[in-house]
Amino acid sequence: GRDTLAMASSREREPALVNCLMLVRWPQRREMVQAAVASFVAQDHPNRTLTVVNDGAPCALSAAFFGCGVGGRVLQMPSPATLGEKRNAGVAAVPEAAYSASFDDDDVSLPERLSANLRAMRSRRPPAAFLSASRKYIAIGAIDNIV
Repeated sequence: GRDTLAMASSREREPALVNCLMLVRWPQRREMVQAAVASFVAQDHPNRTLTVVNDGAPCALSAAFFGCGVGGRVLQMPSPATLGEKRNAGVAAVPEAAYSASFDDDDVSLPERLSANLRAMRSRRPPAAFLSASRKYIAIGAIDNIV
């Protein structure tokens, strides 16, 4: 009873887990991938993981990625895989994540990107989801109407 309630209350205060998806075809744009990984490591949202989905040669990501103390994984897929197949595999790899965020391999994000996006999404009524980094919103209730 009481311990279960305390544990549930503690979990509610924890920041939501965000699964950041990076879709790559290694070794294309490998220098950009390393910079994007570094910007992931610098994010100020504490509860995040990076799922790199690769349909190219085996990935050789930087030691900073694996030693950053933030969860991460590389999923190897058969080539060629579509963006949709890669995105679905990345989302499925972390079913406990409350949110998934696209973390493009050729983008460098400011450290507050995830935390700022989460604050903005939570402040919308009805709840909203980002379509892209361009900060276009869509009401969660309208998702069924998108083709």
